[in-house]
Amino acid sequence: MDNTLQQLCDLQLENEEYVRNTKLMAGEEYVKIGALLCTSSGFRPDIEIIKSCKDILKQKTKKFSDFHGSLGTLLSMKMSIAQSPGSYIDGIVSIYNKIIEGKIFSSYTYILTAMIINDRCLAGDIDADAITAKTFTAFKELTKGNPFSDEWYIPYLALTVTEDRDLDSMIKEINDSYKVIKKDHRLPGEIAMSAGILLTSSPKPVEEKAADFCNLYEAIKKHKCHTSTSKAMSIYTTYVDLNEDRDTLINSIVEVNEYFKGKKGYGMLSGTDDLRKSLAASLVLKYYMKSASDQSTSIISAIITEEVLYIAIAAYMLIIAPITFQS
Repeated sequence: MDNTLQQLCDLQLENEEYVRNTKLMAGEEYVKIGALLCTSSGFRPDIEIIKSCKDILKQKTKKFSDFHGSLGTLLSMKMSIAQSPGSYIDGIVSIYNKIIEGKIFSSYTYILTAMIINDRCLAGDIDADAITAKTFTAFKELTKGNPFSDEWYIPYLALTVTEDRDLDSMIKEINDSYKVIKKDHRLPGEIAMSAGILLTSSPKPVEEKAADFCNLYEAIKKHKCHTSTSKAMSIYTTYVDLNEDRDTLINSIVEVNEYFKGKKGYGMLSGTDDLRKSLAASLVLKYYMKSASDQSTSIISAIITEEVLYIAIAAYMLIIAPITFQS
């Protein structure tokens, strides 16, 4: 393995050990995701700063229960690297308030969407109100006639919608990619849709980028180091614009996946096999990001965060209702 890539992997393991020892997270999955949030942003967690941010978060989100628990700790970690933690969470809460206005129920997806839009605002390239409105308009158009549409597509749209992008052409491109991935490559519709949305960030023709995504996934699958979590598979879309040899990328993912096996928290009984594969893809992507677009950087951050939110929902279902990254 390349020495620099190994150093990145070792930083991830060190961050995991730190997060684990500080008892910040309630489970090993959260430990790994929290550490990855730090690693992918290039910083080491600081317990005192994170605790201070948790206090700020608690004060500013008293009426929003969705912002608390382990998700709150992860948000606090993200706040801890912001220039102004208070202003950072204020921005998220402001956008979140606009999203839930008039809605009966809240949703973890709305928090993630607010985080993505706020991060893009801080990067200085968008107007929050315009992108928020356009994101939800895109979701309605994309899922027209389907009353059971998956709201997890909304954060993906928040990543890819731009003020100057024509919505009709974007929806057409998403649907065209969806058809190629689902019909030609026979991947499930849920994967095809999330991947189709993210692929709109690539300037390549639809057929080419859809095939690149599917072929990369199948190649990784042959090495048995692919993630089988359907939404997490979309991380492979960010590889289509990397200016690196595909075999090199695949070999790197395999090497990182093998490197983590047997490390603390990655034993046979840890239950983190699929997460380990997601981490391998994330770290390799981070390593090769020098040749990727800024949009890919945003996407990896969102996918990492989405993985976090899925864990939060799983924890809620198991514990509460058992019957039913600013860089």
